[in-house]
Amino acid sequence: MTSEKNEHGVVMVGGGLAAQRCAQTLRKQGYEGPIRIVCAESVAPYDRPPLSKKYLSEGEEGPDVALKPDDWYVENNIELLLGKSAAGLDPVAHLVRLEDGTELSYDRLLIATGSQARHLPALAGFSNVHSLRTAGDSRRLAAELGQGGHLVLVGSGFIGQEVAATARAFGDQVTIVEAMSSPLEHILGAEVGNRLGRMHLERGTDLLTDAMVETASGNGRVEELCLADGRRIDCDTVVVGIGVRPSTDWLDGSGLEADGILTDAGARTGLPDVYAAGDVTRSLDPRTGKHTRSEHWDSAVRQGRAAALSMLGQPAPEPALPSFWSDQYGERIQYVGHAELSDRVEFEDHDDGLNFTARFLRGERLVAALAVGQPRTIAKAGRTIEEHHKSEAEEKGSPK
Repeated sequence: MTSEKNEHGVVMVGGGLAAQRCAQTLRKQGYEGPIRIVCAESVAPYDRPPLSKKYLSEGEEGPDVALKPDDWYVENNIELLLGKSAAGLDPVAHLVRLEDGTELSYDRLLIATGSQARHLPALAGFSNVHSLRTAGDSRRLAAELGQGGHLVLVGSGFIGQEVAATARAFGDQVTIVEAMSSPLEHILGAEVGNRLGRMHLERGTDLLTDAMVETASGNGRVEELCLADGRRIDCDTVVVGIGVRPSTDWLDGSGLEADGILTDAGARTGLPDVYAAGDVTRSLDPRTGKHTRSEHWDSAVRQGRAAALSMLGQPAPEPALPSFWSDQYGERIQYVGHAELSDRVEFEDHDDGLNFTARFLRGERLVAALAVGQPRTIAKAGRTIEEHHKSEAEEKGSPK
């Protein structure tokens, strides 16, 4: 970034992992211009994976989830605008407008506003219905766990599964209500989904599949859920985890995509001097040639760093393979690759069969892997998958 482009510096909208990693990389690379991070929450950027696990079970007396201590921002001359939300973007004037009327000029802009939970209209207005996106959400939910009540999770994404495991550790009764025939079937397929479902059943969590919530009843708090097939479930607490949508409402009229901002592998958007990273994006995957959403920790780290390097005119590293992890019932679940490219799955069972490795194959080539309780498996699988991608590219005449 040249000196004449440093008058207003870099503005980052979104106070999460992607923005923090972008700011950290800029300073490490020697950028000396102004950096301002607009944080909708009243606290500095913090780590979100613990919110459904240790932070949920131990609260503020548990793990410190701050990504950096407050002094780090002072020492690196990074201004945090806490409790501020963006309301609009004028890409021609290089201007971000905040909800309080403040206008921020920028030379480079990072959009890292993340995503927001989808809601069920049938559950609106009940005080014991929760989503889990922020530390405040986690604290409010924690106050209802460990009381021996009945927790119902609507949706079996990884956050819902992690909450289920945490609540079972408290001794609460837990039921997962899933619209598909198995957990994460749309990502990992029915065979792997059934294995994950069995893991919950073996730990005492009830799992209702092909089930959808139709109505709820109660006086201020949900007391009973009625499913579309007529089944009724008594409950004390409900967590809705039916997916998220990108937080792009404030970008209306800017020319950027509302259903996930399209970026190249260097986190560049279609607007000059505007970059995007994290859950708010649909980033280009050079291995598949497609723009995809990846709502995971690793993606936010990589994209935040890539944005910083692109702002500085430096080449961003080739994106790593999609990957994620989840901790449940004392076991780590890890995944790498592109399961959607596979035509079959092979399994290797470990111990009692609850721990397993799933190998997603296309022909004879490994395209993805998932492992439960096998922490060393995924790194090796990732290397093999990369080798197969390179071999395939060479066979097609690609320079990769």
